[in-house]
Amino acid sequence: MARIRTVKPEFWTDGDILKLSLNARLFYIGLWNFCDDNGVIEYDLVAIKARIFPNDRVCIEKLLQELLNLGKALIYEVEKRQYIFIKNLTQHQVIDRPRKSNLPLPNTNQMKSTEIILGRKEGRERKGRDGIDPAPEKMKFLDFVFMTKNEFDSLVEKLGESTVKDYIERLNNYVGAKGVKYKSHYHAILSWSNKDTKGKPIEVKKTASNIDAQISADRAKYKKMAEEAVPMPNDCKVALTKLKGKF
Repeated sequence: MARIRTVKPEFWTDGDILKLSLNARLFYIGLWNFCDDNGVIEYDLVAIKARIFPNDRVCIEKLLQELLNLGKALIYEVEKRQYIFIKNLTQHQVIDRPRKSNLPLPNTNQMKSTEIILGRKEGRERKGRDGIDPAPEKMKFLDFVFMTKNEFDSLVEKLGESTVKDYIERLNNYVGAKGVKYKSHYHAILSWSNKDTKGKPIEVKKTASNIDAQISADRAKYKKMAEEAVPMPNDCKVALTKLKGKF
């Protein structure tokens, strides 16, 4: 999600900035607009170019390389996905109320201590003023939905991951369109799910264990029916044999 950023007057005469080409300076500022408040943006050069230079013939790879050469940016990988980290973003921006982000920071040994964003939990968990652990941090889903990891995992266990993602998308679109506020997005999804399933038969998931149990029950049922069946008279057996012989 794009952010409004400011450019300080001293930016234009900074020694390192003067080493950048004109397009690289503009590219650097553009990255501020589209990175999160930690300075992280997904490594998707096609999308980045479409946002910063939508109608210009420029080589994004070369501009990014200029920033990398001057140590203004860092490319890193987390769980097979690549990201760009804008170093020292807080030197250029005053971020009073940073927004939460799902984008991971690079490993701390890849950054200098001055580049680690203040307020982000590093190492041991902090306790509140009264010695009580603070509430779990909520993760952001899409633009407007927030839940803790435990809440999300609980929904997945109850409803299945695919269904939970559908509800998150519905809730995100509803909140975005109506501006409705919920005390808990977790309970909002649970409430919607209960309304959607009210009056519908509960579907029992078929597993190997309950299928085997059903087969055993059916066998016992048919065995009992066979034992309790009235024996067929001999004349009926003869008539049935003759009848089968005609077909």
